[in-house]
Amino acid sequence: MSGFNFPSGSIRKYISSALNVIIQIARLVDGTRRVVSFQEITGMEGDVVTMQEVFHFEQTSIDAKGMVKGRFRATGIRPKFVERFHAAGITVPHDLFNSNKVYEI
Repeated sequence: MSGFNFPSGSIRKYISSALNVIIQIARLVDGTRRVVSFQEITGMEGDVVTMQEVFHFEQTSIDAKGMVKGRFRATGIRPKFVERFHAAGITVPHDLFNSNKVYEI
């Protein structure tokens, strides 16, 4: 489809309807790659794709070997896709998205 010019708003709308989540991975100071953010795409506001962060990585320290230590923390937002999981018979623990819940690494 080369040679076609699509408006950027149409492309963004197409992408936001095709994707459910964005997983961001980063290389940390110790050279390892780690998931640092898990976000749900919630839709569009005008020409802007809107997202809400569900989990994020918090670096807590660097150990004696220079390796990054940290944890994943829920933001307290229960994503919309959980309803589709329930409809498909997949159970998701209710406290998984509790903002007080921490997953140590």
